[in-house]
Amino acid sequence: VMVGRGAQGAPWRLAQIQDALRGKKPRPEPTSEEFIDTACRHYAAAIEFYGETLGTRVIRKHLGWYMDAAETPATLRREILTAQTAADVMARLPDALSRRSLAA
Repeated sequence: VMVGRGAQGAPWRLAQIQDALRGKKPRPEPTSEEFIDTACRHYAAAIEFYGETLGTRVIRKHLGWYMDAAETPATLRREILTAQTAADVMARLPDALSRRSLAA
């Protein structure tokens, strides 16, 4: 099975595909709270693994995909993707992703 870009910003899709391949009903899309929690945990794990300096750069593309799904306004997206510290990103990320409930 080839997944490709379908899982960018939506890591739960892999579990949904696995369910379908096993003949189960695919899991539902995450709620807004679960979506925010997933993105924040992903960010925190990258920072822990790579360290703050490298981690903030490595995780940017993933945050971009999450914010695409959330339809984050361009100004807020730019602030998050150019933030220099993990604390700055974590302070703004929940608000940036909370807009998903309006788009979903």
